[in-house]
Amino acid sequence: MDEEQRHAPVEASSTVEVGASPGVVWNVLADIDGWPDWNPAIREVSVDGDIEVGTHFRWATGPGTVTSHLTLVEAPAAIAWSGSFMTIIHDQAWTVETAPTGSIVTVRTALSGPLARLFARRLAKGQQAALDAWAGLLRLEAEARRQG
Repeated sequence: MDEEQRHAPVEASSTVEVGASPGVVWNVLADIDGWPDWNPAIREVSVDGDIEVGTHFRWATGPGTVTSHLTLVEAPAAIAWSGSFMTIIHDQAWTVETAPTGSIVTVRTALSGPLARLFARRLAKGQQAALDAWAGLLRLEAEARRQG
């Protein structure tokens, strides 16, 4: 992470308890091609390889398509990526911890770059809402898969 990313003008995080094991949660998160099946905010995804550090993927969400690459893959505990859209650098990391009822999942995101600085307040509000929604949808999908 470079100096600008450590001091990103936009940061957000969300934590959710999931009634499914870390392995089930991991399977939902690591199935990047399957994100649109359970998260309606993601219109489409294209992954260029296996789920490993360095793999590139593109995902259409909001007003455009984000081009990303995986920066951390530690099954079943963590997955992270960095990407860009216009001049916004988007870093996102998910951690999955074992809990008595299943898992505790935390997602953190940081936006940096010229547009992130210019529209920090608006982007921060939108990012928080998006992360809260994504975490909630992940919980529902992981719990459904546990039941199935």
